[in-house]
Amino acid sequence: MRQLLMVAAIALVIAGGLIYHWRTGLRDQVILFLQSDFKVVAIDPQTRNMTLSRPGENLLVNCEDVCSLFKVGKKYSLMDRGGVLELKRGSLKLELPILEQHLEFEKMPGGKG
Repeated sequence: MRQLLMVAAIALVIAGGLIYHWRTGLRDQVILFLQSDFKVVAIDPQTRNMTLSRPGENLLVNCEDVCSLFKVGKKYSLMDRGGVLELKRGSLKLELPILEQHLEFEKMPGGKG
């Protein structure tokens, strides 16, 4: 009986720890791990805009004073926060407002159109 209580207590501590970490950032880390990174296609320093792409999606974002932190051709893990892409690196947190979004859907061969 004592061993069963110990196992149950350990399971509760582990479950509580997982729930705590899920709410404080683990969820975002899992999503970033599962989704494709955004590739920087172009940076326009005059308009302070940047074009990003990943499979099936192209975005134009406003990068303001942080455009110089990005390199054309390089990939970045960005979280879509609904109208804003967010980049976290340590204590650095950047928000890039989405100006345009283009979604491309796979076209299946055949079918009636």
